[in-house]
Amino acid sequence: MRAKIAICSAMKNEEEYLLEWLCFHRLVGVGKFVIYNNQSTDDTPEIVRMFNHRFPGAVQLIDWPRQPGQWLAFKDMIANRKHVAEWVAFLDADEFLFGTEEDDLRNILPLYQDCSAVGVHWLNFGSSGHETTPLGLCIEAFTQRSSDDFRAHNHIKSIVRIDEIDGFQTVHYFNGLRGTVDVAGTLIPPETRGKCSSSRHDVMRINHYVTKSEEQLRIKIARGQPRLDDAPDKFRDIDKYRRNGRNDVEDVTIARFIPRVKSMMNEVLAASSSI
Repeated sequence: MRAKIAICSAMKNEEEYLLEWLCFHRLVGVGKFVIYNNQSTDDTPEIVRMFNHRFPGAVQLIDWPRQPGQWLAFKDMIANRKHVAEWVAFLDADEFLFGTEEDDLRNILPLYQDCSAVGVHWLNFGSSGHETTPLGLCIEAFTQRSSDDFRAHNHIKSIVRIDEIDGFQTVHYFNGLRGTVDVAGTLIPPETRGKCSSSRHDVMRINHYVTKSEEQLRIKIARGQPRLDDAPDKFRDIDKYRRNGRNDVEDVTIARFIPRVKSMMNEVLAASSSI
């Protein structure tokens, strides 16, 4: 059965918060996940197996050793997997998409029936002062972010009506028959390539956990990226990440989901233990 909304993501060694990420997005209405596994050496397949045991068929894990991994994965999704869902959000494992006030994304998407894609703006979160990896959920531990007017928040990630998409300019901005709008319904011109002059977060938002703790940031730098090759020092600048993940303001908008995420994670773990 075709889902209302799916997430497509290319991942490499993201086991640390993967179960939380899957449970969170399941709670906000995502019916399917297509994960391109770009040479992971961690327990990503086992986490997916556990999640699929509790929610059969929810995650399609695709072995994807190709480079550049993310770019080619997104091309494959558009060319070969339109049957998965009506809408597809193209996200990374450090991005949590949700409605600012409405819990279920499926209740929000009808607002955008006249466009091919809706661009949702980032809110970039920092370390919240954690030097080492904190206990608990990502959405629980990291509550401080960059100020509202921070320039990186002008970037969008896209939720696309997949039947109307024939390609993309960047992994942020997709080419659709009826254009891309922001959450307010304002057209985002193609020449912006997904970087707007300002940002809106009143309908939907993406909490972007750019750095997490200092320890996790260093691990992230060393890991490399699924969209590029295996030369992390060339492509991942630790100071750039620190600049983009600041701790200017406290933001706990996402906190309303914490009890339900924990409950679902416990369900998945309990179901898996009975295998």
